[in-house]
Amino acid sequence: MRLILLLLAALTFSAPNAWGCSYDIGGPLTLAIKDPVLRKRAEEQAKETFQKAHYILRGRILKLFKDQEFKAIIQTREKFKGNPPNIFEITYHAGSSACGYEFRPNQEPLLVLFEKEGDFYSGGPAAAGIFAEGGAELTFLEKLSTEHKAPQNKSNKKPKFIEKSEFLTPMNPRNKDEKPIREQAYIQKVKSALRSCKSSKSIEKIAQTDIRFHRPYYINLTYTGKVRLSVAGKDENILNIWIPYYSQFRDDISFKDRFLEPLIDKAEGKILMLEGCKFPDASTFFEPASPPAQ
Repeated sequence: MRLILLLLAALTFSAPNAWGCSYDIGGPLTLAIKDPVLRKRAEEQAKETFQKAHYILRGRILKLFKDQEFKAIIQTREKFKGNPPNIFEITYHAGSSACGYEFRPNQEPLLVLFEKEGDFYSGGPAAAGIFAEGGAELTFLEKLSTEHKAPQNKSNKKPKFIEKSEFLTPMNPRNKDEKPIREQAYIQKVKSALRSCKSSKSIEKIAQTDIRFHRPYYINLTYTGKVRLSVAGKDENILNIWIPYYSQFRDDISFKDRFLEPLIDKAEGKILMLEGCKFPDASTFFEPASPPAQ
């Protein structure tokens, strides 16, 4: 067991892009375990993870994209180790493995990161899992954070930071002959569509089958702080706009190939669902790779 944990830690914190790792058969240890022997092992694993990481933080996901590798723009919300920039970019492995994340914009995961030459890389859920469940895990992480003395940063470059407040995660084109329009033009089309909505209603909570996390195609517009936008004829203080798109499932043909009702995260914590929005066809958010023949 101990050997497996050491191998896991070594793989998790190996050089950037070395993503291969997995949990052992019994899964990761938990700091909430009552058995004193396993609890001690879990604490040792947590300390080792904390020691090897350059940064441990809870961050809000602002944008997702792929540029050869999977990237995310992160807004720092709570620091446990290191002093990362307020807004910065990380490279991560996408997927459901122990090293992989299935991120969505506006989530706030706990991240274990390391830095090389000013770039940030995710250690993956296998590393963050020892702290991520909350309760006893979070208490132990806070204890380590309090006891930690920051070592001197030996990187040759300063961590990169981003000065921006509006972030778009666009839906990818489904036709190879189409390409995304310029980002600002895309954002203006989204805002125009939101203004066309007929009404909005406040919803208290979202079911586990929430379209926010179960639709693979979507458009997301996120802000680092509240922004006043016109939606459905009203000015609202907005943090996040989620616009899901139904395109691949056959269980309800009435939804096929069209946008669903947008979900709006308001600054005061309420969620709005917009209704009667006149969204154009998905292809209008893209332009042909070559201009049409005259």
